[in-house]
Amino acid sequence: MEAETKPKILYVEDANLMQVIIAENLRLYYQIFPARNGLEALEKMAQEAFDAVLLDINMPELSGYQFLGIIRGTYGLLREDDRKKIEQRGEDYVKKALQGAYKGMPVIVMSTDGMTNERRIMELGADAIVLKPYQNKKLLLIGAIDKVLAEKKANEPFSGESG
Repeated sequence: MEAETKPKILYVEDANLMQVIIAENLRLYYQIFPARNGLEALEKMAQEAFDAVLLDINMPELSGYQFLGIIRGTYGLLREDDRKKIEQRGEDYVKKALQGAYKGMPVIVMSTDGMTNERRIMELGADAIVLKPYQNKKLLLIGAIDKVLAEKKANEPFSGESG
């Protein structure tokens, strides 16, 4: 598959080893763009269009919970200290996200928190959860990505143009 036709996936993960493992396992199917935390991910989203986000939950700067709350408009469900941190952010790319610029972006959470916090993750707006550790879950992850990409495409308005 040509790089230009592969879906662009933003992978938000602070662990270098996981970034390498995911990139190596998925690069045949997708273009993978890394970000180290939710804040860096929002900055990259403001600069470039992505087809979906793979998201870790426990990260510095801006956690996966906070990231979901911002892009889905569900940050009111976050703890009060997290809401205050978000409201105090002044970056234009955070403001853009808070205004709903990425509300329809498919998000797949990859986390060890999934079992204990699955309900919270889904309430904040995740489309799917794949539990870590990642070993032996390559097909499950690819299936989850393909599913959210297909749902996104199905929900896009018909343009009426023919090719």
